[in-house]
Amino acid sequence: MAVGLFSISLSLTLDQRGTYLKSANKSKTLKIKISGAVNNPGEFEVNFGEKLYSILKRAGPKHNANLSKLDFDSKILKNSEIYIPYDLNKGAFLKWKELNNINQLTLYGITKSTAQKVLKLRKDNESITWQQLESLKGVGQATLKKLQNILII
Repeated sequence: MAVGLFSISLSLTLDQRGTYLKSANKSKTLKIKISGAVNNPGEFEVNFGEKLYSILKRAGPKHNANLSKLDFDSKILKNSEIYIPYDLNKGAFLKWKELNNINQLTLYGITKSTAQKVLKLRKDNESITWQQLESLKGVGQATLKKLQNILII
């Protein structure tokens, strides 16, 4: 989960009875970016302290999302990014047309340099064959097998 910023500013006000602090925090909403195994990836505006469960309902986890390590009762207290991983045991999960970030591949054992080459190939080609992927420099049988377990082409 990425670290976000959230700040509260306080102003000091003096009166005849003494000193007191007055909160100058005007924002009660935060921005959460959700990506990965969700049907509606993107940025969501949420209330401070809203539970992760309610945000995930809005993002709509895919059938093959791996939610096992998420704490649904955790409260969102800062702007952040949340990546919902895929469950590799449920088979191929990433459509070729949805591939747009090297992290989608590196999280599953594809090297960064190979992931960059695959992503460039994706940007240049709407559709592809396994033979074209195998012809990329750095993609051997082992990498191709990993890609076949991850990608739907």
